[in-house]
Amino acid sequence: MKQTIVKTILNIFGYAYIWIERFMDYPHDDKILGMDIDKKFQDMSRQQLCRYMDAVLPEKGFFDIQSTSKIRLGCQLLHQFNKLKKRNIQVPTMRWNRKDIIEWLDRNEIPYDRAEDTKSELLKKVHLACGNG
Repeated sequence: MKQTIVKTILNIFGYAYIWIERFMDYPHDDKILGMDIDKKFQDMSRQQLCRYMDAVLPEKGFFDIQSTSKIRLGCQLLHQFNKLKKRNIQVPTMRWNRKDIIEWLDRNEIPYDRAEDTKSELLKKVHLACGNG
């Protein structure tokens, strides 16, 4: 019961935040905490950014999860990115066949949907994990 009340209050404030935030400009989002941000992401709205996350993550619903869960997901993605970066590994490209890309994803513990992901979708996951997405 307590968690339901807390979740309801968070949702109400979340919707208020989203409504108010539509009027906010982000003129200095070309670099965030020392990381360069691609122009395409700078120009996207909150909803467009969430749709992008839905397109590259194993499941849809990024917009609907609470902010702490989004931060936790960001930490996991950075953890995977740093793990790959330390290994200094060869990153798959379109020249690789689908089977080799899947083996690469498995070796590097990057989640994907074997049945549904096309070669292009698999490569999106590779590049997101490597920080090139």
